Amino acid sequence: MTVDAARSRSSRLDNLTGLRFYAAVVVVMLHVTRIYAPIPVVSDLFAEGSVGVSFFFVLSGFVLTWSRREAQRSTPFFRNRFARVYPLHLLTWVAIGVVILLSGQTISPLTAIATLFMLQAWVPLESVYFGMNGPSWSLSDEAFFYALFPWISRRITAASRSKVLLGCLGLYFGIAFITLVGHVLIRGGPTVAFFYVSPLYRLWEFILGIVLAVFVKAGWRLRLGLRSAGAITVLCYFGTVGLSVGITQRIGPLAQFGMKSLPSDLASLIMIPAFMLLIAAAATAELSGRTSHLRSPMFVRLGQWSFALYLSHLVLVTGLSIILPHTDSPSLNAIKATATLAAAIFISGILYQYVEHPLNQRLRARMPGSPAPDRQTLVK
Repeated sequence: MTVDAARSRSSRLDNLTGLRFYAAVVVVMLHVTRIYAPIPVVSDLFAEGSVGVSFFFVLSGFVLTWSRREAQRSTPFFRNRFARVYPLHLLTWVAIGVVILLSGQTISPLTAIATLFMLQAWVPLESVYFGMNGPSWSLSDEAFFYALFPWISRRITAASRSKVLLGCLGLYFGIAFITLVGHVLIRGGPTVAFFYVSPLYRLWEFILGIVLAVFVKAGWRLRLGLRSAGAITVLCYFGTVGLSVGITQRIGPLAQFGMKSLPSDLASLIMIPAFMLLIAAAATAELSGRTSHLRSPMFVRLGQWSFALYLSHLVLVTGLSIILPHTDSPSLNAIKATATLAAAIFISGILYQYVEHPLNQRLRARMPGSPAPDRQTLVK
């Protein structure tokens, strides 16, 4: 093993931890400005915020592969994943259940049970996969990814780099073809169930993250700088938003698409290459020792809070929507949105410090055969 490879295996890659915060904020602002406090222009800017979930899926595949040890057994891996994800999921499941019931609404047993056991994404009913704590549908996908990870990662690692690269390109363009054809054939149908929340569909994003990590661990480095990769990602996002607005407003040839807005799965297809560039650039910058604001203690801490921010923010938004009156004033909604984002970040810090992190450490320490918890902060 080369010195660089050994170094890559031990690095925490704090740049990626910091990036997690930005991805979580985009998702939060999507829900805040669409459900709770609509603001002209701003709501359109975050209309495609769901692509933040795609970033997390790619990052999850990357980080799990990055931190994977050669002789790592599957059982401790599954136990550690449970300790990392489930305690906070259970807490937010209870919290949103209380909020829903106090508002006078009901929860179907199917929705409650499927969500509790992170199976909701397998049920093609919006009332189920977006029921209870809506963002938790992605945990249903992640649980599926975790189940397949030991098998997939071993085979990708063992394959030749040329075959992996060709397979990666074939996977991307194959998924693009399937998605486009699917939207034509199921126009007006339940495309969200098949192309947005489905674990079988979203697996490709996780696989691309694994592939990227395999190449970086093998010594490949992206020559593009982190700032340039960040600029490309932002420009791609603005282009995606512009396309979505054009479809919504039926501008010129975009009116022929026959869609109300740009579907989230098509937005992800546009953004995934940019996300891979960004992750590769962030990892390369870290391994090269180049400084970045993402590595600052504040952004590393915010990145550590990102999972709690992602899982808890809709509980807060749902509760506030019941308590506070609706307003159409852009200025008041701007204040509400800013205050809600700040409150969500504050709550996520509390949850990480006193619930997520200590329970994760305690559960992992009690699991037989598990290694002692380390200070790795990346694994989602």
